[in-house]
Amino acid sequence: MPLGAKCNSIRIWDPIIEKFDARLSVWRRISLSRGVITFWNDCWCGKQPLSSSEGNWKFQNKLFKLTRNKNACIADMISSEGNWKFDFRRVLSYTEAKAYAVLITTISDVPPVRHGLTDTRRWKLHPSGVFIVKSLYSQLVAKNGVPHFPSHFIQQQAIPPKICFLMWCFVHDKLNTIDMLQKKGMSLHNDCALCGGGEESQNHLFLHCKLAYKIWCHLTPTTGWTWVLPGSMRALADTWHTKQFSQSGNYI
Repeated sequence: MPLGAKCNSIRIWDPIIEKFDARLSVWRRISLSRGVITFWNDCWCGKQPLSSSEGNWKFQNKLFKLTRNKNACIADMISSEGNWKFDFRRVLSYTEAKAYAVLITTISDVPPVRHGLTDTRRWKLHPSGVFIVKSLYSQLVAKNGVPHFPSHFIQQQAIPPKICFLMWCFVHDKLNTIDMLQKKGMSLHNDCALCGGGEESQNHLFLHCKLAYKIWCHLTPTTGWTWVLPGSMRALADTWHTKQFSQSGNYI
């Protein structure tokens, strides 16, 4: 989401939803048997049919006008060798060939598998073919997750959700402190507003700032307890196993 955007604005979520839908499309597939879903007129690949002349589909609409069978089902568009087959009225021009390349990229160069299941969209990541949040989460963690994510420190029922989200941002280095805003291209003077003695970063604000250090000193016992401040919040999450503040020893 762009910086400064209003969270209650409807338009600001449109590109986010489009990107997420494109991400999910990688793990969706079509099951074909009876030839019910039409290739050009049904919404089987995105929110609009391929015959639509609106938005990003206007290039595919040129190909739709050239095709002989405009009501062909998806099964009719697949050859016996398992490849896409198109029947156009003439040879494609250069512009139309570019539109064809975009179409193949959109629908994938590998057609859906034909078998005995009912025509429908199916979810690749689960044997049942039904979308399961857990299967998506496991796939995202496997590809882009943080190794050895300290879930024991963050995902606790006793901690308010907004604090859990804050700690999640710490672990992923997503907190918009001044040093992060500078990396995103914003021209800002970097100085800690609390102590004025260093550059503002998430580790400085919550660990190494003079004010933060005093707060930690008040939280930790004064006798019979020795602790050295870790270098980062991630290191704190990985190594925090004291039962001084909670019975499980997993959170403060």
